[in-house]
Amino acid sequence: MSAKTSEIIKGAIIGAFTIATALIWKDVFTAVIQTFVPASERLLSQFVAATVATVLIIVTLKVFLSTEETAEHVIDEIGHIVKGNHPEKKGRE
Repeated sequence: MSAKTSEIIKGAIIGAFTIATALIWKDVFTAVIQTFVPASERLLSQFVAATVATVLIIVTLKVFLSTEETAEHVIDEIGHIVKGNHPEKKGRE
């Protein structure tokens, strides 16, 4: 199996677990709202919960994606240093 296929399979498995986890948390939030919020205010509280969850997801994704981009840059730099063709090293020679 190629590395690309392996990555796709891993991504699909992670996606499946993420969806399952999200559905479980949805049930938990629904139960909490039904328990503690009066029926007349449930719709508003669901909008607030959805908005907070969306903001948290966006912030988390931004952090993970920027961290991944930084990690890829560092790995590229290390690769250049190991191969002996780092731009800073060439300038000093």
